[in-house]
Amino acid sequence: MRRVRRPLIRLVRPLRHSGRPFRRAGRPLVVTLATVALLLPKTGAVAGPTIGGTATLTASKAQVTFGGWVRLGGAVKAQEPCRSGREVRLRAVEADDGGQWSVIRTGHTDADGTFGFGVQPDHTAKYQAVLPKTPVCKLVASTALQVPVAVRVTLTGPTKPLPAGSCASLTAEVEPAKPGAPLRFQRLQGESWITVASPNLGGASRAGTKRCGGWSDIGTERWRARWTAADSGDKLNADGTSAPVTVQFVEATWMRHIEQLAGSHDMGIAVADGGTLLYEHDDAVAHIPASNEKLLQSMAVLDRVGPATTIATRVRVKSVSEGGVVPGNLWLVGRGDPEVTKRRLASLAAIVASAGITAVKGSVVGSTSYFDHDWFAPGWKPEFPAEEVALPTALTYMGNEVNGTHISHPERHAAAELTKMLRARGIAVEGTPGEGPEASGLHTVGQIVSAPIRTILRHQNFDSVNFDAEVLGKLLGVFVSGAPGTIDKGADAVGAFAAAHHVTVVTEDSSGLSYSDRATPIGIVRLLHVAEGASWGPALRASLPGPGHGTLEDRLAGIPVVAKTGTLEDVSALSGWVQLSRTGEWAAFSIMSGGFDVRDAKDIEDAIVTTLHKYAR
Repeated sequence: MRRVRRPLIRLVRPLRHSGRPFRRAGRPLVVTLATVALLLPKTGAVAGPTIGGTATLTASKAQVTFGGWVRLGGAVKAQEPCRSGREVRLRAVEADDGGQWSVIRTGHTDADGTFGFGVQPDHTAKYQAVLPKTPVCKLVASTALQVPVAVRVTLTGPTKPLPAGSCASLTAEVEPAKPGAPLRFQRLQGESWITVASPNLGGASRAGTKRCGGWSDIGTERWRARWTAADSGDKLNADGTSAPVTVQFVEATWMRHIEQLAGSHDMGIAVADGGTLLYEHDDAVAHIPASNEKLLQSMAVLDRVGPATTIATRVRVKSVSEGGVVPGNLWLVGRGDPEVTKRRLASLAAIVASAGITAVKGSVVGSTSYFDHDWFAPGWKPEFPAEEVALPTALTYMGNEVNGTHISHPERHAAAELTKMLRARGIAVEGTPGEGPEASGLHTVGQIVSAPIRTILRHQNFDSVNFDAEVLGKLLGVFVSGAPGTIDKGADAVGAFAAAHHVTVVTEDSSGLSYSDRATPIGIVRLLHVAEGASWGPALRASLPGPGHGTLEDRLAGIPVVAKTGTLEDVSALSGWVQLSRTGEWAAFSIMSGGFDVRDAKDIEDAIVTTLHKYAR
């Protein structure tokens, strides 16, 4: 924006008798070009001045800040009567005036030939002292002297310490006015000032920025505002920098309350809003995640296969003879759908019948090829296969259990059930049900497909189903490392997902039953932040239970939260998102503990989440 030209006489600020400036009341003295011309010697004069001399001019300051005073003084060296009591005119030209000098002050030399003027300039200018000629004295002028005028930058900030999680307003004003010009807000980091924001000055020559601080910002910061002529292409003023102001963030009351809740327990806590850490308590200490491992597994699965993917369970044969007769075996082939029920298997039998199959000369055989029959992981208790998780297979049926008992040959059991269903539809099956590696050269007669992965994960996470987690873990292992799927391959794939996002975990399974699994609260929160920016993030959040549902059925009533629980003996965890009532935003959190009663741990978790909802930020 171009500067509106102001008269150079604005440089003149008369003094009160006390020596302090006061506002101009009347018209200042302005010397016109015609007057200046009188200073120059006339040609053709009969008799001219005979006494010459020299004059000096110095400034009391090398640079002055807008609003400040500078004394311009000097002396004339000449014989009397051309030294004392002689008129001195101070003239000036601003930096961009193109040589248009104007007389701004007039005075007289003292007895010793000295003189002085006090000026309060708005802009950078050159000055010159001129002693006009008289009938006796020749014109004498000093060399030109430039005095830079820096802008005055005034920065204001908070006057009191701010609780972490809140924001500070910083406002700066630049004088003289520089509307439209950029202004830098800078923060001291180490020994360097780093530019954080560069807004343009408004019509009042003011600009502002906000500084929001979280847990990691607790402490004192130093800020300044800086205007530079180079940024604005402005020749009228030199660069200006404000005096530093401090912004201090301290622990908020809600943070101190959470500290009291955690007390001396072995507990790690991390809370972040949009990737900004709001609070931490031993957040980098590794804990056993228990079923929070399912949260990591869900992220890895969604990231790899997507939320809309479905899983097929097929009936396959080598050939079909005339009349719909299968000369050999009819194969039942699964690919990792953990939710094959009696009703869905019956629908597959109907599909086979509608395909024209009338008889099977061989047997219905359940395929065992796609997953290994591994049923244990490092860190599991010996009783876990019998009590906590059924055998995770590629072909599943009714959770791979019969009358509440986990069975060792679920593929054969599924084949037997399909055999009954086919016979009930009039399809003759001659052989007894079996299981084994899938034969080659098969083609598909019919298939059923699972619900989308997002729905399976919702069932898994709502009720923390270990079986679903290990089946999908093996499927993830196949996608990442190839068939056959194993518990170890699935665990490695979960760990690789975390590592790809710079989070270190120890994963021995996908369900979280292993006491050898390790994760940190800050690591889980970082991965939750990854989910917030991923296309599959909404599916992950929708898979988690809220109050009154699943594993949160009796917890956190009335609190807007979705979270995955985790429980083992003397181990508890809760991770997910809670809505902050003060901002309406959803903050990611992870609370992990060990070494004390789980009931006490859950009470503390609930109190922490409630505190976050009501008071955080």
